[in-house]
This record gives sequence, C-alpha cells and structure tokens, in this order.
Amino acid sequence: MMVELSNDEAISFLKQALHEAEKSLKVETKEMPIFCLLINEKKEIISSSYNCTNESKNGCRHCEIIAIDKYIYGKNYEKMKNKNLIKCFNNNTNSINKSLSNYFSELKNIDKEFEDNKENTNCTKEHSINFEQIQKEITKKIQKLKKFTIVVTCEPCIMCVYALKLVGNKKNKKKTKKNKKKTKKKQTYDDTMMIHR
Repeated sequence: MMVELSNDEAISFLKQALHEAEKSLKVETKEMPIFCLLINEKKEIISSSYNCTNESKNGCRHCEIIAIDKYIYGKNYEKMKNKNLIKCFNNNTNSINKSLSNYFSELKNIDKEFEDNKENTNCTKEHSINFEQIQKEITKKIQKLKKFTIVVTCEPCIMCVYALKLVGNKKNKKKTKKNKKKTKKKQTYDDTMMIHR
C-alpha cells in the first residue's frame, strides 16, 4: 500500500520542495526551479533533487528521475548517475523487468568492453561489477519504491510520468462500467501519489 499524506503533511512537504526549488535559480547554470521529494512509508524524505538539465547538458535529467536514481544507487550515485537506470526503455510490455533486463545487458556490454581493454589499464578483477548482486538490490529497492509518494513543485512531464509508471509508482483506480450483459473493468492512471503545486 502506498503511503498517504494528510493535507497538512502534503503542504509541509510542498513548502520544503518550493524552498529548495528557489535555490536552483542561484546555481550558475540557472536550472528551472523545480524540485522533487521522495517520501517513504515512514513519511521521511529518502531522496530529493532539483532539475539538472543545464548542468549535465542532458535534457532527461529532470528532478523526478534524478531523485529515483539517487534512491536506487544510494552511495554509488555519483559513479552510476550517467548509467541512468530509468531510461524509459520503450518495450512492448512497458515492464520494469524488461527495462532492468535491457539495462543490465547494456552494463554487461560496457563491462565486457572494459575487460577486453584491461591490459591498457591498471585495474584488477576486484574492480569488476557484480551484476547479479546489483540487480537483486535494485529490484528490491524498486519494489519498495512502489509504496513511496513523490512531491514535486509542478506537474511532472510525460517523460517523468512514464518513468514513474515503469518503476510502479502509481495508483490505479478500477472504474467499473456496467452494461446489461457484461461488466468492463478499466484501469486509469491516477496521479494522487504525486503532489504538485
């Protein structure tokens, strides 16, 4: 079950996010003043970020995606941030498992290229990446992420909504339409897990 915030809690978190968003205007690169908070089940901020598109020269580095990456990578964020797990892989099933599979295939190819060129470096086998362990840890974090709420200072763009959908951070309502002969169930996207101004 996803964490639910009361109106007072939502306003408090939103005020914090707005205060932090203002700081991004003072950065030399003049980022858009948009800020994101990731709130866990205990109603604690576990990750946060502002947009980093100008600084990184990457139009995909929106605050929602960076906050998710920071949570997923933890202390390895600085090393891993350009690997960008939440790439919105376009796969037929829109499945996070398929996206993870694509992501780790890509990382293994990078590591294989690194291994092939190892004689030109001073690195040893201990620098090699344990993909199975990382994949287990990330999968576990993504399962937890489904329970979190995200607070953003403006409505997320379609790319970020899709990234949130991929990691399962959404709330589905089932609406039932009744006919005389049959019942149809329709799932609709409900952005109540995203609190925005």
